[in-house]
Amino acid sequence: MTAAVLAWALTQLEHGVRVVLASVVTSSGSVPGKTGARLAMRSGDEHWVGTVGGAGLEMMILNECKSMLEQHARPAGKVLTYGLNKGAKGYEVTALDSLCGGRVTLSLEVLIPMPHVLLIGGGHCAQAIAPALDALG
Repeated sequence: MTAAVLAWALTQLEHGVRVVLASVVTSSGSVPGKTGARLAMRSGDEHWVGTVGGAGLEMMILNECKSMLEQHARPAGKVLTYGLNKGAKGYEVTALDSLCGGRVTLSLEVLIPMPHVLLIGGGHCAQAIAPALDALG
C-alpha cells in the first residue's frame, strides 16, 4: 500500500497538484495503523488514497489533511500524537474516543509541485542562472 500511495502522490505532483502526505511514524499498543501506514490527499477535490488505520483516527487525519491544504500553499508540516482511548493524558497526546488503547504518532506534510524554469537563449544571464538552478534541484 505504501508504494501505491507514494506513486499516486508523485503523479499528482507531476500534474501540478498539491498533496498532503500523512505517515504513521511510531505506534505502540493496540492501534489500527502500524508504522509505515500512509495516506495522501490532493488539493481541489480532496480525493485521497491509502489509510492510516481507519475509524476515528482516520477521520481526524483526513480533516487535518483538508485543513492543511486550505491553509498552506507552500510546503508545511506537523507531527501529531494521539492516544486511542478516552482517558489518554499528557500534553503531547490528543485523546480519541477509541477502544484500541494504543498510541500513534503521525507526520503530515504538504508537498508542492516543483516549479520549472525555461531559459531561452544562451547568453551571459542564462549561463549564470542555470548553475544556480541546478544547485537548487
